[in-house]
Amino acid sequence: MLTQGKAPENTDSLDARVQRGWIDLQRGFAQRSSLGRQIVITASGHGIPLEAPSAVIGAVHELVADIRTHP
Repeated sequence: MLTQGKAPENTDSLDARVQRGWIDLQRGFAQRSSLGRQIVITASGHGIPLEAPSAVIGAVHELVADIRTHP
């Protein structure tokens, strides 16, 4: 699971607290699978494919490699 992680300017703001909650929620979703994991993309906000395309490409490559080695 790729999760946005670009920190808001004010780390005490409501936005920052919501973001921390979102990251925790997504971590919980990832942990529901024995193969699940979360990658927090600190260089990206909501638009991960547009803001950090290399992170998406890297995650897809890892997934394909895992499937090939553990069918």
